[in-house]
Amino acid sequence: MNDNLEMRSLKKRLAMHDNVDDALSVILPRLMGAIRHAKVPNFLRPNELQTAAGGYEVRLNVNKQCVILYLVDAELNDLFACGIYSGMVGEHYNGLIDIFNWERGCWQTEIFDLFDKDSYWLLDLPRVEDTPLIVKVARAEITRLWAAKIAQFPNDPSSFDDVG
Repeated sequence: MNDNLEMRSLKKRLAMHDNVDDALSVILPRLMGAIRHAKVPNFLRPNELQTAAGGYEVRLNVNKQCVILYLVDAELNDLFACGIYSGMVGEHYNGLIDIFNWERGCWQTEIFDLFDKDSYWLLDLPRVEDTPLIVKVARAEITRLWAAKIAQFPNDPSSFDDVG
């Protein structure tokens, strides 16, 4: 989908927003659109797609746990990198995304002039609860310990901060 000038301007403002999820809501579909519409395999890296424009390169790499979306500049500086998960294990974008690196800067608006399409490919898949067993067991133990500590102070829950 191509943006009209007004929509592109709105997306650029949102891309620079302080709220991470608001910014991701426009940045991720634009980077994914660049990859999805270019469909260029990286012959040096068999598990990777890539595309480039205006001194930026967008890469999508598939590994065992997730898909990693990168944006690098002409000097190969990592500007943005995130893991895209099928489960709800990420911290952003409704549990889909974990940000590995984000160098805030002008690239956040420039991508809207360089790449003209959005795509929700891989971003709109149904979420699956796939929390690893080790995490479930550890969380259960932490919850049990906190419940026991809180139970010691039923009338004054604020006082359990002082207990070691």
